[in-house]
Amino acid sequence: MNKNEALQVAKSLFENHKVDEFHITKDGQGFFTKQAAENHQQGFKTDEQVISVTRAEAEAFELPVETEQTGEATTVDEATGKIEKKAAASKKK
Repeated sequence: MNKNEALQVAKSLFENHKVDEFHITKDGQGFFTKQAAENHQQGFKTDEQVISVTRAEAEAFELPVETEQTGEATTVDEATGKIEKKAAASKKK
């Protein structure tokens, strides 16, 4: 599970829950508390960390695909967690 995938999961969870943060596990499950998510994740025997996503991050997130209208793509910098919009590369035909 990477940050983009966690943002997608959290975005749908925030639609049905009035909380400010979700903690997403490797298998894409969302938890209200980080401890619960970490407990669940221990069953996977992985070094992968639980990814915490705030409501603000999820609301600002758009799928990382180029849009026809703007030619921009939204991505998350894995190192900083910053959400960025980038101009898409030109397509070759």
